[in-house]
Amino acid sequence: MNYKPILNKIFKSKNIPNLILYGFHSIDKFNILKEFININNCILNTNYNIKYYSNNDIKIIDMKDIKNSQIENLFTIIFEIIKCKNYYSNNLRILILKNFNHINKNIQDRFRVIFEKYRINILFIIITDNYNSILNPIISRFLSIRISDLTREEKISTTYPYIKKLTYDKRCKIYDTIYKYSNKDIIINY
Repeated sequence: MNYKPILNKIFKSKNIPNLILYGFHSIDKFNILKEFININNCILNTNYNIKYYSNNDIKIIDMKDIKNSQIENLFTIIFEIIKCKNYYSNNLRILILKNFNHINKNIQDRFRVIFEKYRINILFIIITDNYNSILNPIISRFLSIRISDLTREEKISTTYPYIKKLTYDKRCKIYDTIYKYSNKDIIINY
């Protein structure tokens, strides 16, 4: 199933649900999200020794960079983000939590309360490689979208116009290599 029309329709909607983007680990789900949300002008911030990217509307936190000793500081930052009113813009505020599969169940329980209580103020987007690592109560409050890999046939049809004049042996070597990639642009560049 193609996820692009679904994401396109979601981000054109006035009532955007919280999202979970998941899929195979080699697929850059954050890069795919960039096609639908303008993340380019985010700058690096550091508060309480926690690094995150931010602009007026979007905050991005990579959960794999958060150590257990920083959990309380993380929640302090998150509460600052979700409770603070944005006077600079009327746009929807977005909190993106990358690599959500890197946090344990106790911390997810704390996030579950935040997701329930502050949904009106902010849109939450979770990006994960392992969908089963997320608690069911969290999954039930989000729209889950699987970002699928290209099929072998799609990879072959993408590259064939560029390599059709090569010998069979050379084409086979290229095909063997492109099966590892999941991004169409990377496949074409290869």
